[in-house]
Amino acid sequence: MKLRRLEISGFKSFADRVVFSFDDGVTGVVGPNGCGKSNVVDAIRWAMGEQSAKHLRGRAMEDVIFSGSESRPATGMAEVSLTFQNDGQLVPPQYAGFGEITVTRRLFRNGDSDYEINKTACRLLDITELFLGTGVGTRAYSIIEQGRIGLIVSAKPEDRRSIIEEAAGVTKYKARRKQAERKLEATEQNLLRLGDVVAEVRARLSSLERSAKKAEAEAKPPEPKKPEAKPSPTPAATDRGQEGGTAAAPSPGATLAKAGAAAAGGAGAGAGATAGAGAGQGGQADYYYTYLQGRIYAAWQRPLYPATETLRKSLTTTVRLTLSSSGRVTRAELVSSSGYGAIDQSVLRAVQDAQPFQPIPSSLGRESLTVNLEITLTPN
Repeated sequence: MKLRRLEISGFKSFADRVVFSFDDGVTGVVGPNGCGKSNVVDAIRWAMGEQSAKHLRGRAMEDVIFSGSESRPATGMAEVSLTFQNDGQLVPPQYAGFGEITVTRRLFRNGDSDYEINKTACRLLDITELFLGTGVGTRAYSIIEQGRIGLIVSAKPEDRRSIIEEAAGVTKYKARRKQAERKLEATEQNLLRLGDVVAEVRARLSSLERSAKKAEAEAKPPEPKKPEAKPSPTPAATDRGQEGGTAAAPSPGATLAKAGAAAAGGAGAGAGATAGAGAGQGGQADYYYTYLQGRIYAAWQRPLYPATETLRKSLTTTVRLTLSSSGRVTRAELVSSSGYGAIDQSVLRAVQDAQPFQPIPSSLGRESLTVNLEITLTPN
């Protein structure tokens, strides 16, 4: 690549826009002391990505912006553009189709900096990779300032090697290798941190598994036991009066200890009727009351009524049920409360969930029946 044009605006002593054309036959820039010859070289070096203010003969990078004079105010921006003739050699493939390549750099007083290649915003890394291996760059042999020739001649072989590698076009490959090595090193550090995290998680995994199993065991309600099946009573069965059978299967948090049943009058029931009223009806009545008890108990012990889990003492609730001949509950009410509304309501809900019941036995000769169920709940 050959330098064809240099445009400077607001850079050091160039307050106005100045264009230098390097046509064929131009070999150098000459002039008296203080005319800005060194500033032209600094502008070229700065546009190619120089980041050291010291190499630009300044204390800070803002020093490259025109600071003003007695007759001219300071500018707020410095801009330099370099235009190279593209000979198609030693340039990245994405720029091989351009006849000229223009590199632009801007710097504002607030510290913002812009880079462009052919009027397209880019990174400093893109400009650096553009010049790698071409001999053009901030540290390449194309720019040798005063006094550097002596340093090159007296330098160590290791220092002169960089100039030879730049001329041979090896520099860009070494730069890519260093970049790949940095990425590999960063990946190794990430793997080390990931290994530390995995080790810490594994150390906590067994403890978390035990805690999870314990939580699952506490959250899972125990399976209710099925009530024992009772043999069908015969007409010769003895009358058990108002006292019902005892339920032995535990429910979540409490036990249904007693469910007594007694006829309490009501439509069609007949005053004074009891569970064992009548010589021929005692067995059927006893069986039907026991049946109601079992159905309500089975519905109540489902894990739908957690209010009994906190039961600490025995409680008794008496529920009055009015049933139609088909076995439907037409009315359910509390006769006596246990003192805990949540438990009373759980018993009433169990009555509703236990429906439909079997029809009232025809042998009882009743179209409706009112039953008092005394339910005693004791802690497990």
